[in-house]
Amino acid sequence: MGNIEDVLTEWGNVAVNKPLKNRMFDVSKTIAVSKNRLVSITGIRRAGKSSILMIIYRELAALGKKAAYANLEDNRLQFTNALDAILKQTPDAEWLLLDEVTAAKEWENWIHRINEMKSVHLITTSSLNKLSRFPPKALRGRVSYFELFPLSFAEFLEFKGIKTPETSREIGVVEHVLEEFLVYGGFPEVVLSDNKVSIIQEYMNSIISLDVAALSTVPLKVVSDFSAQLLETTLFSATKLENVMKNIGHKIGKGTLLELEQLFEIAYLAFFVHVFSTKVKDEALYPRKVYMGDTGFFYAARGKKNFGRVYENAVFLQLRRELNSLEQISYYRSPGNREVDFIIRQGTHVKMLIQVVYDLREKETKDRELSTLVEAAREFGLDGKKKELLVITKDVETQEEIGGLRITYKRLWKWLIEEGNAISADR
Repeated sequence: MGNIEDVLTEWGNVAVNKPLKNRMFDVSKTIAVSKNRLVSITGIRRAGKSSILMIIYRELAALGKKAAYANLEDNRLQFTNALDAILKQTPDAEWLLLDEVTAAKEWENWIHRINEMKSVHLITTSSLNKLSRFPPKALRGRVSYFELFPLSFAEFLEFKGIKTPETSREIGVVEHVLEEFLVYGGFPEVVLSDNKVSIIQEYMNSIISLDVAALSTVPLKVVSDFSAQLLETTLFSATKLENVMKNIGHKIGKGTLLELEQLFEIAYLAFFVHVFSTKVKDEALYPRKVYMGDTGFFYAARGKKNFGRVYENAVFLQLRRELNSLEQISYYRSPGNREVDFIIRQGTHVKMLIQVVYDLREKETKDRELSTLVEAAREFGLDGKKKELLVITKDVETQEEIGGLRITYKRLWKWLIEEGNAISADR
């Protein structure tokens, strides 16, 4: 254990001096909320949560507020009562910014005590969504969560120094770098590095071992093979995957697979989207659609470019960034087993349908995708007049009416960077 004063001084210097790029993250709102509630910034490992916390530190300083910053994964802070030691060493601090707070010993009881005493404002980060998925009983309903994902495409362009395109040549540049974004994803370090694939592989291995396997008794090899299967499939069914896992030598049951499903979501490594149905048993019985926490995982793991898959995954991640706390993402499956990729709903009220189609040139493909969209729109009482029906594709930008329903087509790159895109237009 090092001198606690020296450790905090060192981390304060890092927060002040480390070169950082701005993100599309509401720092002012985070500070305002933290005055009355515990704030937890969660997200996948290496998405940039530490950088956000340092930016908050700088903003507080600019406002004339006193704050202390520390990363609890520092081995010098891995001792009992480290959090109390930090508190005692910073008596003048109005804010404590605690990076990876769940790495500290007895963090749950400490946070509860400090939250009750209201002696200091707390803003924390965690790579594992423990506070929201497994909140200590005493903290339930007292924590405000802010999620951070890898870079959006708009942030990616900012990191690359590429402005929003206006001319044909600038559009060509953006279309070219869109492929890079989809193939290698949006982890900040990856975006700025030439050694992209090896970094992504390192990230994925770290998340699997440190943020999934470490939370369970499931062997690391099983967790790794489970991850590999998710990368190969678009639909998750515990029953079917149980057979697959047994065929490759893992004698595990459905209960273990469902546990891994939950843990992958807690670590933001993968997401599982339910079918939309008013029947609870349908949502439980139908397979979940699988989306990864970053599009770069696909190419890094397989060395293949599957643009159909990553287009849909990129749309999902953008929707997750944009959703408000009352909205949900589901998918639609017709009686004929055809799908609409995304339903944006609030409770049982369907607000929007989105179909993602990489290539619409084949008439058969277009007819199939649009007929399912129309079928779902009629079932949910939509008419498309408020841009409720959206098709996101590679190179089509238009509107058309089909059977009295108005459908809007958007190119992926444009939809990704539009300010206030269709999903948030009516908020």
